[in-house]
Amino acid sequence: MPSAAARSFRILLALFVLFAISGSLISVARADEGWVIESFEPQTRVFELTLKLGDDTQALRPRIEQVLGRFQCTHELRGASPDEVSYFITTPRELATDRVSNALTALVPDGKGAVEWTEKKARDKAAA
Repeated sequence: MPSAAARSFRILLALFVLFAISGSLISVARADEGWVIESFEPQTRVFELTLKLGDDTQALRPRIEQVLGRFQCTHELRGASPDEVSYFITTPRELATDRVSNALTALVPDGKGAVEWTEKKARDKAAA
């Protein structure tokens, strides 16, 4: 019969594999009282993105969302009118928003359009 330490190790190993599969990073440390497991989510930034790309901005939504996906941005539509759309966006921390802005304004002739990024704190997302 395995010892208590061996059983604990197997449980921790199973938890590690479970967290690794889910995409989260974890840290396992031995404290005086027992094992401590910490989970670290991937580093991201959260924005409210407002786009004005002319009179047919809403018609460009499929292309806008394609650009956002290309830059690994997850998005949630927050509002839409014929000339404006706004999204709640989560991006990788290292993403340069100016590259996304350039790609979005390239969807309209002459690159004329307005792109506004408003960075939100994590607690702002819960309130939104």
